[in-house]
Amino acid sequence: MATDTITLMLEGDVTLESFASAVKSFTSLIVALTKEEGGDIEWTIEDLQPGSALATIRGQSKQPERVERVVRSYAQVGKTMQQNRALHRPPSVSRPAMALGRLVGTKVRSIRFETPEEEAVISARPSRGRKPTLAEATLQAVPELQIESPAGSFGAVEGEVQTLTKRHGLRFTLYDSLGDRAVSCYLQPGQEEQMRDIWGKRAIIEGWVARDPINGRPITIRRVTNIIPIADQGDYTQARGILPLEPNAESPEKRIRRSRDE
Repeated sequence: MATDTITLMLEGDVTLESFASAVKSFTSLIVALTKEEGGDIEWTIEDLQPGSALATIRGQSKQPERVERVVRSYAQVGKTMQQNRALHRPPSVSRPAMALGRLVGTKVRSIRFETPEEEAVISARPSRGRKPTLAEATLQAVPELQIESPAGSFGAVEGEVQTLTKRHGLRFTLYDSLGDRAVSCYLQPGQEEQMRDIWGKRAIIEGWVARDPINGRPITIRRVTNIIPIADQGDYTQARGILPLEPNAESPEKRIRRSRDE
């Protein structure tokens, strides 16, 4: 799988002002990480959904390895903040990252740093610049209690498929049926054909499901093993008790027309 996309997502009752601030800090963070790798990377918007406060960008460069290093560096920044550890990075990186973390509060419940390989969920404001709470101090003092990553297991999520792109078909967004939340799904090479004509329709996606450690909601599905389209419930032919016509049998329409003409 190409490691060339970066996603930022805000969970909660996100205001327009918070989303705008997040995008501004997110942009500064990506610019700084790109400069660390020597620049020469063009970042384009792959997916932008204000309703779910989700933004995904894709990097392109003549040196793809630079893009991969930026993506992994972004994930590492998220992991460090998730564990509430100090960011030993230049101010150009740490300042916008900390600005993102400080958005977590009463309205924004958490912020997700996501890449095709992993994700980090920041559910508490960074403690730098203030006295940490007892819970935060305990996490810092006892590494075993730190959350290394969102819980994950093989499972299935049902929802509606959205933002399936033709040019880059290895990632799409699924809105799950239970919470109507955006779930990022990452296909494996060769599975693009299974997504044909499924945009905007309901489906069950099976694979490795990572869940938010706070509320248990699905946030990503990787290593997809199966994609099961769900038939439109409004199709009467799917109703229980409806039998298919026998070969060469007269259709109901013809029977009605014939009885009317007799």
